[in-house]
Amino acid sequence: MVLGAWCVVLGAWCLVLGAWLPVCLAASQVLLVAAADAQRVRFPAASLFPTAERRATLTHRGPQVGPFSADDAI
Repeated sequence: MVLGAWCVVLGAWCLVLGAWLPVCLAASQVLLVAAADAQRVRFPAASLFPTAERRATLTHRGPQVGPFSADDAI
Protein backbone atom coordinates (compact mmCIF):
# COMPACT_ATOMS: atom_id res chain seq x y z
CA MET A 1 0.00 0.00 0.00
CA VAL A 2 2.76 2.43 0.96
CA LEU A 3 4.80 1.36 -2.04
CA GLY A 4 1.83 1.99 -4.31
CA ALA A 5 1.39 5.48 -2.83
CA TRP A 6 5.07 6.22 -3.43
CA CYS A 7 4.71 5.04 -7.02
CA VAL A 8 1.72 7.35 -7.53
CA VAL A 9 3.60 10.31 -6.04
CA LEU A 10 6.69 9.53 -8.10
CA GLY A 11 4.60 9.15 -11.26
CA ALA A 12 2.85 12.47 -10.64
CA TRP A 13 6.21 14.15 -10.04
CA CYS A 14 7.56 12.71 -13.29
CA LEU A 15 4.49 13.98 -15.15
CA VAL A 16 5.01 17.48 -13.75
CA LEU A 17 8.71 17.47 -14.63
CA GLY A 18 8.00 15.95 -18.03
CA ALA A 19 5.47 18.68 -18.77
CA TRP A 20 7.89 21.46 -17.82
CA LEU A 21 10.92 20.03 -19.59
CA PRO A 22 9.94 21.14 -23.14
CA VAL A 23 8.95 24.56 -21.81
CA CYS A 24 12.33 25.01 -20.13
CA LEU A 25 14.19 23.77 -23.20
CA ALA A 26 12.28 26.15 -25.47
CA ALA A 27 12.89 29.06 -23.10
CA SER A 28 16.61 28.33 -22.95
CA GLN A 29 16.75 28.14 -26.74
CA VAL A 30 15.02 31.52 -27.02
CA LEU A 31 17.47 33.02 -24.54
CA LEU A 32 20.46 31.57 -26.39
CA VAL A 33 19.25 32.96 -29.71
CA ALA A 34 18.58 36.37 -28.15
CA ALA A 35 22.05 36.41 -26.58
CA ALA A 36 23.66 35.47 -29.90
CA ASP A 37 21.75 38.25 -31.68
CA ALA A 38 22.78 40.78 -29.04
CA GLN A 39 26.39 39.66 -29.37
CA ARG A 40 26.22 40.01 -33.15
CA VAL A 41 24.83 43.55 -32.82
CA ARG A 42 27.51 44.59 -30.33
CA PHE A 43 30.37 42.97 -32.22
CA PRO A 44 29.58 42.82 -35.95
CA ALA A 45 31.76 40.78 -38.26
CA ALA A 46 33.49 43.95 -39.47
CA SER A 47 35.04 44.38 -36.03
CA LEU A 48 37.14 41.29 -36.66
CA PHE A 49 39.17 43.36 -39.13
CA PRO A 50 39.18 46.85 -37.62
CA THR A 51 40.17 49.97 -39.49
CA ALA A 52 43.37 51.86 -38.64
CA GLU A 53 41.44 54.27 -36.44
CA ARG A 54 39.80 51.41 -34.59
CA ARG A 55 43.15 49.62 -34.18
CA ALA A 56 44.61 52.81 -32.76
CA THR A 57 41.73 53.00 -30.29
CA LEU A 58 42.18 49.38 -29.33
CA THR A 59 45.91 49.78 -28.72
CA HIS A 60 45.66 53.28 -27.13
CA ARG A 61 48.18 54.76 -29.55
CA GLY A 62 46.02 57.46 -31.07
CA PRO A 63 45.06 57.81 -34.73
CA GLN A 64 47.64 57.43 -37.45
CA VAL A 65 48.56 60.76 -39.04
CA GLY A 66 50.54 60.82 -42.25
CA PRO A 67 52.45 57.97 -43.86
CA PHE A 68 54.19 56.87 -40.64
CA SER A 69 52.62 55.17 -37.66
CA ALA A 70 53.52 55.55 -34.01
CA ASP A 71 55.51 52.32 -34.30
CA ASP A 72 57.90 53.98 -36.77
CA ALA A 73 58.89 56.76 -34.36
CA ILE A 74 62.31 56.42 -32.78
